[in-house]
Amino acid sequence: MARIKNPAFKSLSEMIKHADKACVTIITDDGHGSGVIIDSEGIALSAYHVVEGSKRIEAQFSDGLRQEARVLVHDMANDLVLLDISGSGFRALPLGIDEDNSMGDEVITIGTPADVQLGQSVSKGILSGKRKIDDKVYLQTDVAVSPGNSGGPLLNTNGEVIG
Repeated sequence: MARIKNPAFKSLSEMIKHADKACVTIITDDGHGSGVIIDSEGIALSAYHVVEGSKRIEAQFSDGLRQEARVLVHDMANDLVLLDISGSGFRALPLGIDEDNSMGDEVITIGTPADVQLGQSVSKGILSGKRKIDDKVYLQTDVAVSPGNSGGPLLNTNGEVIG
């Protein structure tokens, strides 16, 4: 996987418009969730429970394009899945998972709450807590998250996926 670098953004709105193209709705035979492209060759990160047991998985982009997806690897214990979406040349967002995220930092989520027609809904809040439990770092936020947002990215203001 090539290292992804976002452009410098002049505003939060500009970052959201950029990130929106990398966020997808994950549609399965059991419902839907959210995800984010992390490699231009179509590798997406989501929550495993979104696709668990599904026979059919599709990724829908903000422009309405739907592509088939398949599970590459999953981590049930951490509720993570990597999906391979058919195609290439997709916009991807970098992972910004490090120790620099602090309480009070602004964060954004882009996802699909409640209904597929609500895809690419944006919520903004702050990082309201950061805890280390059993060698795992947990981020707490006051961002509004609803069913269907599962698997979607938590982004910092640089458009990096931090959770």
